[in-house]
Amino acid sequence: PMRAGLGVGVAWLHPGLSGGGCPVLGIAGQDGSRQALDVSCLEIFPLAMLEMAAEVWGSEEGLHLPAWMSPWAAHIVALDGGERSAAEVAAGVEAAGLRVILDDRDLRAGVKFADADWTGVPVRVVIGKRGVAQGIGELALWRDGLWERHAVSLDRLAAEGGQVASRR
Repeated sequence: PMRAGLGVGVAWLHPGLSGGGCPVLGIAGQDGSRQALDVSCLEIFPLAMLEMAAEVWGSEEGLHLPAWMSPWAAHIVALDGGERSAAEVAAGVEAAGLRVILDDRDLRAGVKFADADWTGVPVRVVIGKRGVAQGIGELALWRDGLWERHAVSLDRLAAEGGQVASRR
């Protein structure tokens, strides 16, 4: 059933236009002659889509996109002493064919976490020197408005990080 409600326009359909920026397909008629086929043209407004995403999934804590909308599978934060291990985990996730953000900048942890909150990536991996000494990293998943944190071995993160991120 159809329901009325508020919405955001993120695209505009131009039905049956030929030319004017919309593609016209050429097809072969029954007699072999080339005939034009008018197609509908969908004009998408990326900025409106981003504004809608920020409105729906944004909060004072940052932007937390659903996995299907996030441009990255995981955000990997390398704290002091965890840079090498973080790079290995990032390589493992990328080897699975997924895109990651690796934040190995020489900045305070608080700055990195604040930036990570604003990227909207729903999977975060944090690796620092204490975790490296214990052979673990933190895997955080954004669920129901909260970060769900798990201690995971670095070997498992590097080997299976792509599978974890792709399941999100």
